[in-house]
Amino acid sequence: MPVRRIDGAHRVVLDHPAAVRVELIKGSVRVTGGEDESCLEVDRVDGAPLVVDQDDTALTIGYERPLRRLPVPFTRLALLRRDSADLRLSVPADCPVTIAAADATVTVSQMNAPVAVDNICGDINLIGISGGAECRTGRGLVHAVRVRGGLTVDIHAGDFALVHGYPGAVRAHCIHGSHIVDLADPDDEADGEATDLALTCRVGDITVRLPEPGNLNVELSTVQGEIVSAFPEVTPGPRGRGGSTASGTLGGGAGRLMARAERGRVTLLRTAPAAEGPSA
Repeated sequence: MPVRRIDGAHRVVLDHPAAVRVELIKGSVRVTGGEDESCLEVDRVDGAPLVVDQDDTALTIGYERPLRRLPVPFTRLALLRRDSADLRLSVPADCPVTIAAADATVTVSQMNAPVAVDNICGDINLIGISGGAECRTGRGLVHAVRVRGGLTVDIHAGDFALVHGYPGAVRAHCIHGSHIVDLADPDDEADGEATDLALTCRVGDITVRLPEPGNLNVELSTVQGEIVSAFPEVTPGPRGRGGSTASGTLGGGAGRLMARAERGRVTLLRTAPAAEGPSA
């Protein structure tokens, strides 16, 4: 496909790409996996046009003047650029996706391949990802629903929410913000894969909701805050100069939960049982 420059609303039918790389300054990008035709739908472009290039290895969407990866003290210089666009992209579900943005809302859904999102400032939404995901944002919300294959989250200022989390490794760190993690019912879990949760934040609360029996080794700690557990198996340890701790084994203890807040509350809750259907 020849290189295209898109400066307004436009729709392009694509050859099925082997990988996707998107670079956006401001605006929004939504990537959806599926089995139908691959296409790019651009709803709006302000400022510099988007440059779309596709070869045998990847589909690349970005700008002639790329978003440079500057040293940390100068990272926010990219936010001074006024280039903005809203785009939607449909690609095969087994296509790896990499997105870099300065100040954009990013949504990736229904992908079976790895997903990586690096957002200087803006929200990240992951829905139905089964190939694992890594995401980072300087300021914004990371919202993940039904993510399999591992999840790594790094947030400077903002909240992390995981809904219907599946087994696998979840690593989430936040400097200012909260974690809310809701694990899936055991009946929905992947066979043979243990849960391994490591949640840390400097300033903010951590809340984890588990279905019974849990099947985890649990370690909770906070330097300045309190620990609350709905599971009697998780018992408090002696409070020392390092703060409060609690630990215990739920079920068979095949997995692990480690949650640590430096200044904040750590709460472990039970998932409410599913409502039974009406009797015949």
